[in-house]
Parts: sequence; C-alpha cells; structure tokens
Amino acid sequence: MDLYAALGLTHLADGMAIRDAYRRMAKLYHPDVSVYPDAHQRFIRITEAYEVLGDPERRRRYDLSRLSPHPHTASSRTQSRYEQDV
Repeated sequence: MDLYAALGLTHLADGMAIRDAYRRMAKLYHPDVSVYPDAHQRFIRITEAYEVLGDPERRRRYDLSRLSPHPHTASSRTQSRYEQDV
C-alpha cells in the first residue's frame, strides 16, 4: 500500500499538507459518521498512513525503503549506492 496515495498526496507533500489531508479524510471516513460501507477499513488505512508520514523519522525510513531497488533486478552499482545511503 502506498501511504501517500492513501492520503491522496504525492511524495512532495510537506508536514502541514499531510496533517490537513489526514484531518479531511478522517472526518469523511470516520466510522461513527460515515455512510460508506467500507469506512472502517479506510479509516484504519489513513490512520496508519498518517502515523508513518506524520513522524519525520518514520517518513524518512519509509521513503528510503519505498525507493529501494529490488535485489534481484538492481545492478550491483545501484544496490551498493542504496546500501550506502541507508
């Protein structure tokens, strides 16, 4: 699951945009007020996304892992550069 897509954002979003998107979507999909049948699952998904993206350190780790090359398809040069950054 792409956490940015869960909040309707791109990876360029700043902290305020992440917070605003979470609040907007939480109001829309909160199980106590939403009329959508899958509101509970959506609310869980956006809450998990906010927990990761709202914390700068967890977001940095998520961004690094999201961009990591797959070990079976990455060249040795790409893999070593990635390991150096992590």
